[in-house]
Amino acid sequence: MTPGLPEDSHGYFRQTDSGLHDLLKGEQVPLVLAGVEAALRFSRQVDTYLGLLDQDIAGSPLLLLASHNIARLFGMRRSSRVSFANPGLPVCP
Repeated sequence: MTPGLPEDSHGYFRQTDSGLHDLLKGEQVPLVLAGVEAALRFSRQVDTYLGLLDQDIAGSPLLLLASHNIARLFGMRRSSRVSFANPGLPVCP
């Protein structure tokens, strides 16, 4: 079991994949995964969606949201970079 993820992570992500197919009903739109490394790994192992892009956004969703809000608070331009101590986090868009 991985901390912070459902006990049956493979089953959870298989259900998510199935729900995605039901939601999109045959459409093929680009999909980018965002989440912590363990969730991304489990999701990629079971995902069958053809529109899934190779690039992920890795990191804690809370920190990603915080970086976006900090950038907005200080009026940073979209090209400005926001970084944290965790080098694995992407920069704020």
